[in-house]
Amino acid sequence: MLRYTFTILAALCSVALIAQVENPDWQTLDKKSYSISFPDDWSIDNSGQMNTQFILTSAQEGPDDTFQESVSCISQDLGGFNMTLDQFAKLSEAQIPILIENGKVEDSKRVTGNDGMEYQRVVFTGTQEGMNLKLIQHYYLYKEKAYVLTFNTVETEFENQEAIADRVLSTFRFK
Repeated sequence: MLRYTFTILAALCSVALIAQVENPDWQTLDKKSYSISFPDDWSIDNSGQMNTQFILTSAQEGPDDTFQESVSCISQDLGGFNMTLDQFAKLSEAQIPILIENGKVEDSKRVTGNDGMEYQRVVFTGTQEGMNLKLIQHYYLYKEKAYVLTFNTVETEFENQEAIADRVLSTFRFK
């Protein structure tokens, strides 16, 4: 019986340790019409620079970390345009090679989030200021506005960063 109790206790401790690693302390940006959560060691810029709603920036991972990943959000009033998500996605994807050097869409698909909200998930690459980037964008239409969330990283780090990008982006919720 003691061995059985010890085994259960060890398993519970292992699960608790894994949960701590997988669920670090996060903070939430809570706005009037939406919220998003992100790791505690990321910084937030609410200044509206570059027409953004916010910019979340990852912590520097060490002295050799020359690029900090970020998640930003912009919104655009679509009142009177009667635009569908398909139309908005097609238009936005067509602008990628215009807005970023060597811009190329690698993947685009419709996704239904945990909250039941549909969005378009687009992954693309391009070059900016001499850096090869890989980006994930989520396009949402909500109350006659388009919201574009963008995660960016250097292309060589994409595989290492995609999981955290998806976790942060998946916390975006409308109220």
